[in-house]
Amino acid sequence: MSTSSPSLLYTSACSKIQDFPKRLSNQPLEKKELDLRETWGLSIQAAITGTSTDQERHRLVTEIVSARNLGSLGPNGMTADGQIMSGLPFLFECVNFVYSGEAMTLRQHERIHLAAFTAMLVAAGVRADELGFFALSVLRETLETTIDRNRESDRSMSKLLPVAVAWFDFAGHELAVFSGGDGHKPRSGVEISLATVGPLAHKKGVLERGFSTERWQFWRQRLQQLSGIDTKTIKEPVLRCMASMDKWSKDAGVVVE
Repeated sequence: MSTSSPSLLYTSACSKIQDFPKRLSNQPLEKKELDLRETWGLSIQAAITGTSTDQERHRLVTEIVSARNLGSLGPNGMTADGQIMSGLPFLFECVNFVYSGEAMTLRQHERIHLAAFTAMLVAAGVRADELGFFALSVLRETLETTIDRNRESDRSMSKLLPVAVAWFDFAGHELAVFSGGDGHKPRSGVEISLATVGPLAHKKGVLERGFSTERWQFWRQRLQQLSGIDTKTIKEPVLRCMASMDKWSKDAGVVVE
């Protein structure tokens, strides 16, 4: 990741988003698309780097929502990924690039910040139907897969659980809603990959990709099992996830057995 000052990255990202209408209106489509990708990349970097704060991430999300609410640029604003600005084209693509290409090479705090930022976008309704599937990739690895027992490994439970906590903290309600009723199922190839069920859940009868009540129940049961591990770095985040699930299960009407 860049060594630029987080505050400078944050200020630059906010400024570029705010300046979208003036900057994009007279550009040819190819340059518009490049500009969007560069701006989303800068925004993601600002959200996850170094000492970036939840307050700054919330502000970035607010700026993105404001840009979306400007509406469309008309016929000259239609891209292969939707309308500028109302469709926020290429945002999902840019988030996916980080999750798929860099997520496991990021430092621990950067992975947590990435989860928090993505969850905030989902909670704000920003391409939530698509971005919500990144929660499944995190929860699959954390709760549906056999974990490396090496505490220093990036795949140790103590390293993975705080990333799951960020999702439940900032988008717990949305994850519960996705899991209720008929669930929320993947459509595209990327979504299908993100929504794949992990081996532990599959063994317990969770067979369908995507969000479902059965999968939500498995996570809750798995957390209950992990709560018996009397290690602070595991027990505390487990209990925090459980409390969030219990709260949002009740609010969203998702049955937990």
